Amino acid sequence: MYTQSTLNKCSRKSEFSTLRIPWHHQVNNTMLALELWSTICYHLDRSDLANLARTSSQLLAAARPVLYQSVHLRSDRRGGTQATFNLLNSDPSLTKKITDIHVFTAWQKDGEAKAWLDLSVISKLTQLRSMTMIASPFKDAEEQKTFLKILNESCSSLREFTYRQDFRIAGIERLIWDDQDDRSPSHTLRT
Repeated sequence: MYTQSTLNKCSRKSEFSTLRIPWHHQVNNTMLALELWSTICYHLDRSDLANLARTSSQLLAAARPVLYQSVHLRSDRRGGTQATFNLLNSDPSLTKKITDIHVFTAWQKDGEAKAWLDLSVISKLTQLRSMTMIASPFKDAEEQKTFLKILNESCSSLREFTYRQDFRIAGIERLIWDDQDDRSPSHTLRT
């Protein structure tokens, strides 16, 4: 049995990740309340948190809100990404937990742009504070305009937005492209 003093000793993240709970206890009769499990989840690294979430539906309920604070989506993992979109569309409480999202669009070998980002999910990210996009997930300019409109209307907490193309050219210090915005026709590429 884990006492409060045992848990108090595990106050740092690294100590929590080495805490071993005997899983032979029935999880539905676990000695720790769900609120305490939720607190423990905030101190685990993502790998330990994911492992904890897989042990039972009750521990999944404690771990999922922490796991979904930061979400990474990739266009080349269609099954996993679609499952994430489905989960977020079916559980609106999770979209309210997301504060950081990374969107990676893989290079298409056929060169044809394909829409893959679920804009209905983006519209529900009311607590989003940081977004990173690597390459464009949009099939055309119209979809990009819709995305920007959604960000402006739905993501009022957004404070940081990073966009990077998925290429690097050695020695380039300044990259100029036409973004159809007369206010800022050139952009500095940070290396």
